[in-house]
Amino acid sequence: DTACSSSLVSANNIHSYFRTRSQKQKQYGFSMGHQLNMLPWAYIGLSGAGMIGRIGRSMTFNITANGFGRGEGVGGITLKASDDTQSTQDRLGVYVASYINQDGRSASLTAPNGPSQQLCIRGALKQGRLDVQDVVAQENHGTGTALGDPIETGSVEAVFRRRAG
Repeated sequence: DTACSSSLVSANNIHSYFRTRSQKQKQYGFSMGHQLNMLPWAYIGLSGAGMIGRIGRSMTFNITANGFGRGEGVGGITLKASDDTQSTQDRLGVYVASYINQDGRSASLTAPNGPSQQLCIRGALKQGRLDVQDVVAQENHGTGTALGDPIETGSVEAVFRRRAG
């Protein structure tokens, strides 16, 4: 159980397999995630923990953020192993690196750990042989919570701070 990161962990597992496979092994992987709100218990628990926003929507990285708005969705990606010699005609994007870690000790079970997040971002950059200057977009967890957003923002800033200088 990886809570909010199960789809990411699934895609990372496929990417890890591609990095260690021989050329004769399978060349495709499929990762899928879903969120279906079928029972009220999750709402009750998350509301009790103060994680559901009072206005019913996420205001991520906004001063008015007070939680997240729960939604439903299903998404999936197909990953294809390739090397530089293969045709790029069917490429929609390139999955250069993936990196996962565990927060370790935090203030609570749901509290993010900033130093651990920084290590994860730096690990992905290193694995992809990328510098912070190479990154043009950053996607975040963005829970819209008073605890999570500042920690996540601080982690991203600490890693990418060099870009502004």
